[in-house]
Amino acid sequence: MKILDHRWDSQLHKNLYVVGYWLNSTCRFNEEEFEQHMTTTIGLLDVTERYSHIDSHLRTKLTSEKRIYSNTKLDLGRQATLAK
Repeated sequence: MKILDHRWDSQLHKNLYVVGYWLNSTCRFNEEEFEQHMTTTIGLLDVTERYSHIDSHLRTKLTSEKRIYSNTKLDLGRQATLAK
């Protein structure tokens, strides 16, 4: 488990993995798990800014979608949607 934890911690700091983690409803809506990795939001914003820096409309849309996803806890955070 130490090896897996170390590997996970080292990869979590790469933005591609951060976005995958942030968008994974099993992780995102598990309060105890997500609170340990709150800095993933910074990585998500970094990716959003990097790929939409020329297109302000795209950046606005991505930010809006992020907000909608964050606020869907009532639906996506339900036990039926979380894989165990």
